[in-house]
Amino acid sequence: MGTFDFKKNKDSNAKQPAGVAKETPKPAEIQTEPVADVKAPAAEVKPAVEAKTPLNTAPAAEVKPEAPKVEEKKPVMSCVYGPIGSGRFGRSLGIDMLCTEERTCNFDCVYCRFPSPGKVQTERQEFVSVSKLFDDINAVKGISADWVVFAGMGEPTLASNLGEAITMVKSVLGLPVAVMTNGSFIKHKDVRKALSLADMVVLKLDAFDDNSFNAINRPLGVSSFVKMLQQWQLFRLEYKGKLSISMMLNDLNKGEIGDLQFKARLILPDQIQLSTPLHCEAMKPLSKADFEKCKQWFWNFKEVISVFDAKVPAVEPLNAADTEKRHPTAKKEEEEVSKT
Repeated sequence: MGTFDFKKNKDSNAKQPAGVAKETPKPAEIQTEPVADVKAPAAEVKPAVEAKTPLNTAPAAEVKPEAPKVEEKKPVMSCVYGPIGSGRFGRSLGIDMLCTEERTCNFDCVYCRFPSPGKVQTERQEFVSVSKLFDDINAVKGISADWVVFAGMGEPTLASNLGEAITMVKSVLGLPVAVMTNGSFIKHKDVRKALSLADMVVLKLDAFDDNSFNAINRPLGVSSFVKMLQQWQLFRLEYKGKLSISMMLNDLNKGEIGDLQFKARLILPDQIQLSTPLHCEAMKPLSKADFEKCKQWFWNFKEVISVFDAKVPAVEPLNAADTEKRHPTAKKEEEEVSKT
C-alpha cells in the first residue's frame, strides 16, 4: 500500500471546481483512512523482516562444507644426499626420487633400516619433479663421487619419472648410475625401459620360495615369487648394463643357502652382493663364521662382494641431516663391521 500524501490531499480539497459541493467525509472514513495510511510506512519498511531475510539465506552458502585441501607433495629436503662411504660403490652420491617423510614401499622387509610399517604403496606416481632434481643436482655439481645411486626413502621404481631422472643425472654429473630395487615392478615395460638407462641395476633376492618371500620381504601386490623371478630373467635378456643381486643373509634363509644360490644363478647376474642385517633390531645378523659358510656357495660367480671384506672409504656428507634420514643405520653398520 502507498503512503498517504497529506499535502496533496489538502491542496486537492482546497481547489474544488466551481459549482461542486464539498463532500463531507463520514466519521467512519475519517477514522479508518488515516489510520491505514499511517501504518503503511511501518509495514513497508519492515526492518526486522529485511534484516532477517539475508540471515536466513546467507548462512546456507557459508555453512557449505569446505572441499578437502589437497596437500602438495613438496619435498622438504634435497633429492640428493651423501656422499656415503660404501663397500659396493665407493663414494656413493644418493638420489631420492620419493623424498617422503616416511618409508614408502610395497615391501615391508623384516630387516629394513626404516621403522615399520611406513607407507605401503603399490601404485607408481611422480613424487618429485625432474626440475626439482635438476636444481638439487646443480647445487652439488663437481662433488667427488664414484657412483650415483638411486635409493632413498623406499622403492625407487615407484617414481614414475625415474627414467627421466636417470637421463638428467647422467648428463649433468657424468657419473655412472646404479638403481637399487626390489624388482617387483620389472613386470612393467616402462619400468624396464627406465632401468635400462642405468649402468647398474641391483636386484634384492633374500628368498627361495613363496613362504620365505612372505616371511622375509612381506610384499604387497606381488602374486608369485616364481613369476617375479621369471620377469627378472626376461629383463636380464634385455639389459645391457651390469646386473647385480643383493642378498641379506639371515637365520630364515641360511638353511636353504643352496636353493638361494640356485635361484640367483637363474638370473645370470654379473655380481653378487652379500650382507647380513648388522643394522637391525628386529633380525639378528649371522655370525662371521655362519656368514663365511654361506659365502662359499657363491665361489663360481663372476664377482662376489662381502660386507665383511669390502673396504669402505671415509667420506663426509654434504648435508648430515638429509643423509641420516635416508641412511639412518650407516654408523651402526660401520661399527659392527669394524668389530669383526
